[in-house]
Amino acid sequence: MGNRSPSPVITLAGKTMTVLFGIFTHAIGGASSASFYIPSSGQRHWSHETYWLIQSFFSWCLLPLVVAYFTIPHLLQVLAECPGSAMVNTLLLGFVYGFGGFAFGLGLRYIGLGLTYAIAIGISSGLGTIVPLVQNGQLGTLLNETSGQVVLAAVALSLVGIGLSGYAGFLKERSGRHKSTNITREFHFTKGLLFTVAAGVLSAVFKFALDAGEPLKIIAQGKDPKSWMTTNIVFIFAMGGAFLNNFLWCLITNLRNKSLKEYVSIEEPGHLKINYLLAASGGTLWYFQFFFYGMAENFMGPKSYASWAIHMTFLILFSMLWSLALGEWKGAPDGARVKRTVAIAILIAAIAMIGFSDFLSSGATPK
Repeated sequence: MGNRSPSPVITLAGKTMTVLFGIFTHAIGGASSASFYIPSSGQRHWSHETYWLIQSFFSWCLLPLVVAYFTIPHLLQVLAECPGSAMVNTLLLGFVYGFGGFAFGLGLRYIGLGLTYAIAIGISSGLGTIVPLVQNGQLGTLLNETSGQVVLAAVALSLVGIGLSGYAGFLKERSGRHKSTNITREFHFTKGLLFTVAAGVLSAVFKFALDAGEPLKIIAQGKDPKSWMTTNIVFIFAMGGAFLNNFLWCLITNLRNKSLKEYVSIEEPGHLKINYLLAASGGTLWYFQFFFYGMAENFMGPKSYASWAIHMTFLILFSMLWSLALGEWKGAPDGARVKRTVAIAILIAAIAMIGFSDFLSSGATPK
């Protein structure tokens, strides 16, 4: 990641609260992400590609531009000073990540919320945390620090919890005794598993895109040193690449399935506006997971290397809560329910460990 721009410091009763507040902000982002697919249950007469394109337009095109304009002072001037290579690299990595976003949507379509989140997020969390540490030579330093050891142990523990939640979901699906929901309209385990694994691998690329955009963030920080929203300038390119990918994919699928007309005409005309509102709502929720992730990463300061794992852990926690609320676990075997409960406890423990690590550290950033 190179040298990071300075992070703002929050104090409460004279004590530094950056890491704890960062964890709290990650929780908001995780809740937002885990909720983004819920509005899709209300749409009617739209193909998957039609809904996904409108949702992607809001999450990866419109909102990143609008929010960056209002949160990055002198945005055009900052962009003019940014190195072209950083913008291009971030855009290209975002384009690759876009394949993961589309695959993730198909995973949700075929195997439901709980199982898709567990598998995809587990893979993404591991790759997105460890690979950058190895690339930047930070792993060895962290292993020699008590605080770093605790955080890495927490990351490993979170992966155990994520894996256990995925296994619990597998047992639930295999039993065939759980209650199906209108969220998973076309259940197909094999297809869903393939798309979900692909989504997990490709979704980790978004973390690499954020790292590639670090020079943009540093320049924005120079214009407003106290801002904790400077990651928003990176989202323009990381998400812009993802939208370009999904736009092309959805448009080609629209043409192949002859579903282009759905954007202007459906069997139930009065529901067309509702479909657009639902897609916009889902896209907004999807975008704000990244908005809060960017804020939280700045708040984490020297613990920012753990941000991706923390964010992914909260995704799993809230997605499991949603799967419970939507009835996906009704009728599931007792063994699956026990493993699910243990998984939740493990994930909460992992987050608590990361918070505790802040009290073991002097705040030195790993080099």
